[in-house]
Amino acid sequence: LATFQTIHPGIEVRLAAASRLVDLERDDVEVAIRFGAGAWPRCRSDHLMANDLFPVASLALIGERPLDDPADLADHVLLDVLTPPRADDWSRWLAAAEVTGLEPRGRLQFESSSHALEAAVAGLGVAIGHRPFVIDDLARGRLVAPFAEAVQSDGAYYVVSPLDEAETPKVTAFRQWLLAEARRDSRPG
Repeated sequence: LATFQTIHPGIEVRLAAASRLVDLERDDVEVAIRFGAGAWPRCRSDHLMANDLFPVASLALIGERPLDDPADLADHVLLDVLTPPRADDWSRWLAAAEVTGLEPRGRLQFESSSHALEAAVAGLGVAIGHRPFVIDDLARGRLVAPFAEAVQSDGAYYVVSPLDEAETPKVTAFRQWLLAEARRDSRPG
């Protein structure tokens, strides 16, 4: 957001995070980031980012016990998230990678994916990362993705605005900036 404010100092941004779905017609919200299929009534939605999932680990952990093949996960502790919708991430990824009968060295269980990812950064095991939430850690080298296999989620993230606000100059500027940032962050390497 600091970059956006530098480029557009005259546009005031108020950021809010809500556990409930914001009603774009009734609430005082001009732009939202939503997860889903991309179609919301009376709204413009632009694809922001896919939500594919894949194993992530610290470089130090992989240095101790390599992960050259998905079967090598048997030598590692898997970091599980117990709460839906993340609870079946490992089984989904293992099925996509055609790994059956895997008996990992151990499992650590967490209530939130952020805790599992921090445990992975600390070298406690291998977690499943969702691309939007591990981009920065991958870019900084705090985490690595040892395998090419990724599972696409049923939905993606979208920038959403009510139709009557979607083409205003400030909403257009924010949407274009956000989409450019997502493209920059999702580039390989």
